[in-house]
Amino acid sequence: MKTVSLTSALALATTLLVAEPALARESVFTGPNGKQASHRVERARGSMNSEWTGPNGRTAGRNVTRDEQGNASATASGPGGRSYTRERSQSDGDVNSTVTNGSGEVVGTRSVDRSESGTTATVTGTDGQQMTRTTTP
Repeated sequence: MKTVSLTSALALATTLLVAEPALARESVFTGPNGKQASHRVERARGSMNSEWTGPNGRTAGRNVTRDEQGNASATASGPGGRSYTRERSQSDGDVNSTVTNGSGEVVGTRSVDRSESGTTATVTGTDGQQMTRTTTP
C-alpha cells in the first residue's frame, strides 16, 4: 500500500513540475500629470517575458529563454521597431555570446575561456576590432 502511495506522490510531483503555470505580475505607474505607464512580467520555467508600455502607448519588451545547460536566448525590442538578440552558450565554464540586430547582422561577440591558468575574455565589435582581458589566479 505504501508503494502505491509513494508512486502516486511521485507522479503528482512530476506532473506539477512539468505543468508549472506561468507567474505574471503587472504594475501601473501614475505620474504627477495623471498619465500612466505599465510594466508586465511573466515568468515560467525556463522563460521570462517583460513588456513596458509608456504613457504614449508605445511599448518595449524583452523575452528570455533558458535551458537546463545554462544556454540562453534574449531578445529586446524597442518602440521604434528595433530589436537585438543575444544568444549565449556555455560549456565546461567557457561562455560564448553573439548579439545580432533585427536584420540578423552580427553586431558583437564575446567569448570567455576559463582554465586553471586563468581567464581570457575577448569582445569583438561590428568593425572587427577586439579587446581582450586576461586574468591569472
